[in-house]
Amino acid sequence: MNLFTNRVFLATALFVGTLVAGSLSITKNHQLEMMDDMAEDYFYLAGNLYFFGKFYPNDTVPFVKRPPGYTFFIYSVLKVWGGMPEVGTVFKSAQEADRVNKRSYKAVYWAQLLLLAISAAALFLWLANHIRLRYALIAAILYGTNPYMIILCGLLHYELVHAFCLVMGCFLLDWAIREPEITWWKLAIAGVFWGLATLLRPISLLLPGFVLLLFVAKYYWQWKLILKLTGIFTLAMILTIAPYTYRNYAITGRFIPVNAQGYMAIWGSTVLKFERTPNHYKWWAVWYSEGLPLFQKITNQAEFTYHSRVANIFLMEEKFKEAAIENLKEKPGVYLSNIFTNFLTLQLDINSVYIKIYQFIQKRGNKFQKHWFAIGDKQEFSDSKAADSFGFFSALMALLSLGGIVLGIRNKDNFLLVPGAVYLCVCFAHTITYMDMMYYYMKVPFLFIFSAFFLHKLDIMKIQVPNLKWNISTIIMGIVLLYSLKLTAEIIM
Repeated sequence: MNLFTNRVFLATALFVGTLVAGSLSITKNHQLEMMDDMAEDYFYLAGNLYFFGKFYPNDTVPFVKRPPGYTFFIYSVLKVWGGMPEVGTVFKSAQEADRVNKRSYKAVYWAQLLLLAISAAALFLWLANHIRLRYALIAAILYGTNPYMIILCGLLHYELVHAFCLVMGCFLLDWAIREPEITWWKLAIAGVFWGLATLLRPISLLLPGFVLLLFVAKYYWQWKLILKLTGIFTLAMILTIAPYTYRNYAITGRFIPVNAQGYMAIWGSTVLKFERTPNHYKWWAVWYSEGLPLFQKITNQAEFTYHSRVANIFLMEEKFKEAAIENLKEKPGVYLSNIFTNFLTLQLDINSVYIKIYQFIQKRGNKFQKHWFAIGDKQEFSDSKAADSFGFFSALMALLSLGGIVLGIRNKDNFLLVPGAVYLCVCFAHTITYMDMMYYYMKVPFLFIFSAFFLHKLDIMKIQVPNLKWNISTIIMGIVLLYSLKLTAEIIM
């Protein structure tokens, strides 16, 4: 048996290699952690769940502000780890409390790294069913060891876990529909997983519509079969989400599939025209110019507080919906411009400033500053060029991905049905609602999927560089791999 063509061996090697690469970062480097609360309130909510058994200790206020998935993930990690202090523990100093917090953070980092390693191995096994082994292997190596994904392991936000869900969800959906005769229970398993992914980020509530398009493309106009298969997938998703939807109804009397923040997100794209600014947090511009004054008017409170946001969430959703409709009537060009910008920036850009910050905080005394994310900040806190280099790498992968999509459509290759449907779903969700700095991670797995498919197709075409024996696909593959590994070594080491 040749180990270098054995899929199980290669998947295991990928799993171990990703763990090793990520562990070098977690064990020796400072992490992004909470990014001065830019990572939102998930760790706080998980702490409430751990100590009090509920998201929000105030029993008079129903909590539907956040999806439950990432909170439950952190909570589960803390339970398994078992290193949290008892309720009421008094620390001798702020430094001691900080050390306990950092140990709990690190438990989450390791869990997220484990998910990255699993998804890298799964990505390889999935791609190996459709493209030549070497391209499947390279795509998985690039996904599991690129500096961006490794850095996300140390951020206490849902990016890494949701990327895992995107990869595993595609893996399972492809597994369910790969054979000519689709088995209903395989499709149901895929639907259950996507239901769980929706509890992490509800953008996949739209996925059944794109799965319908997938089956139309696969079976053309066999509507009875198409509707049956789409129905099985959708029903499995619904049954998975239903218990949490019932929980929301029981405490609010309202139908809320996952959480209540949708209209505020849409409102965010109706206020100001935005440029492509992947390294800046656009929400502050709309919030402080129009959102906060509207909040003050709604609540009669001069200052924004977390409790007032939770307590007034339904009133705020109603008023922000009205404001969004008014903006659409008075200045529809703003929204139309922003949905075009949302789509374009997701395809072409990446929030590479994470890499710059990660490198900066490794030096003693250097601290993250939230104002770096404000629109207009030149982010000159570091002269490192690694972030720009990764931006170039991302653009190169986007170009190769475009080639893969074009060749796949031209050849009517069924492999693209699953990643295409899922990627269109996440793109559509953020195009029509809101796109900001912390959402670019969604495209990263697909960059490597579509790029690997493109190189596979080039290899089949046997296009060679003059005077060289190697196919151009092999040369591109080698350059991309070496460039990525060099970046990882430079940034992580």
